[in-house]
Amino acid sequence: MQFAFHPFLFSIAPILFLYAFNIDQVRFSDAILPLVVSLAVTTVLFFALSAILKNRREAGMLVSLGLVLFYSYGHLMNVLHEIDILDKTAVWLPVYAVLFAAGVYLIVRYRERLSTPTAALNVVAAALVVMSLFNIIQHEFRSRPDIPRPRVGLKEGAELPKPSELPDIYYIVVDSYGAESTLEDFYGYDNGDFLRFLEDRGFYIPKDSRSNYFETFLSLSSSLNMEYLNFLEKDPGRESTDRSIPYEMLQDNEASRFLKSKGYKFVFFGSGWSATFYNPKADLNFTENHLFGKEFWNTLIRTTVLRPFATNWLFTREGVLTTFEQMPQVAGRFEDPCFVFAHIIPPHHPFRFDAEGNKPVALGGGVAAKKKAYIDQVRFVNGRLEEVVSRLLSGEGKKPVIIIQGDHGPIYAPNRRSDEETPGDGKPLKTFLRQRSGILNAYYLPTGDGATAKLYEGISPVNTFREVLNLYLMTDLARLPDRCYHSTYGQPYNFKDVTDEVKAVD
Repeated sequence: MQFAFHPFLFSIAPILFLYAFNIDQVRFSDAILPLVVSLAVTTVLFFALSAILKNRREAGMLVSLGLVLFYSYGHLMNVLHEIDILDKTAVWLPVYAVLFAAGVYLIVRYRERLSTPTAALNVVAAALVVMSLFNIIQHEFRSRPDIPRPRVGLKEGAELPKPSELPDIYYIVVDSYGAESTLEDFYGYDNGDFLRFLEDRGFYIPKDSRSNYFETFLSLSSSLNMEYLNFLEKDPGRESTDRSIPYEMLQDNEASRFLKSKGYKFVFFGSGWSATFYNPKADLNFTENHLFGKEFWNTLIRTTVLRPFATNWLFTREGVLTTFEQMPQVAGRFEDPCFVFAHIIPPHHPFRFDAEGNKPVALGGGVAAKKKAYIDQVRFVNGRLEEVVSRLLSGEGKKPVIIIQGDHGPIYAPNRRSDEETPGDGKPLKTFLRQRSGILNAYYLPTGDGATAKLYEGISPVNTFREVLNLYLMTDLARLPDRCYHSTYGQPYNFKDVTDEVKAVD
């Protein structure tokens, strides 16, 4: 009898497709467990039904019917949402139940005529798997441009301080944390108390600091590598959505690479976002440990009938609270100096903290509710950062370098995406530029030789580690021009220099 192997292929085809479609943003290891789980459940169902029905073709048809409906549901909801047609679970789950019942009836009714459908499904399922595998293999063997790296060397005649004399360095990135003027002008919030707290403890807060790029993966890749990313306009190209090169630069970045070569331990506090979930180059990782907090898992779940149970993958409450609690304790784990990187997703959505750190009540709809929720998370983050700073600066010992920096500003007012570009001409609106470019940027530089005087009002993230390494590790890195580049999420490498426009609207 012809064997029905299509259920096993249908069980892995949607997962391979999702991985292939997002291969530049996720690791294959993220897809392994979903592949194993889906294949294992399918195997159990297939052989159990085969034993009960005494007909493997019939069992295979029933399992494949269930898999197709299970994995297609979320895709249908996405399409309906995009074209603004009824995308309610309460409507479509019963429809899917009726389709499943009808399919079961037809399979059982014509159980003796399943030879041709079985052969056809075997071919279709195999084709789906082969197409995804082809895309994956093609991606792996594709040539990539050389990643530019700054020439980091000691100043002529300089002698590097002993490891015991080098300060710990904390680079704390708070996602979407806007400048003081942004919070006041667009959100009606006076952030002065927090900024004065920092200044009273010796922080320098440049008033005109702006992000170099308006997307997190570009901003962090640039700041940690101390270079602009405009070489990506040529390869992979302005039309490309391939994020693998910036993601690779984030994992193997020049700041941690150089500091490790000089005796530093690299400690990584990650989020649920794939690019900062885990860093294999780190000596110590603190990552989101919640299985369904992973980006790939949740994206996969959202394509299935389990879509109503999916959560936003960017972070969990427990992960954020652990980061704030553990950061000040890191230095005591090593005798060597530490470079600590922490990517804290709040105040960026999802909104899981009110101002006091509790779970917020249900959000209302509309822009006003999002603005309030964003400010509540700003206030929560402020309180936890005050605790972290106080603990790091307590005692009589050697003080660390502390950098608290937004990767870009928020964009909740008036709308997350719709006002990013004007219709037709593709130019960013003034409201978007003002919100997205202005960032919190605060430096604590623990020296008595006027280190903060060597900073300047317009310093941007691309120059952060150039200045810090020059000050503490005797390097000779030139200061780059501080520029702002706009690109959209769909065309991340189609860069437009908007520095003059940003300055004009301030």
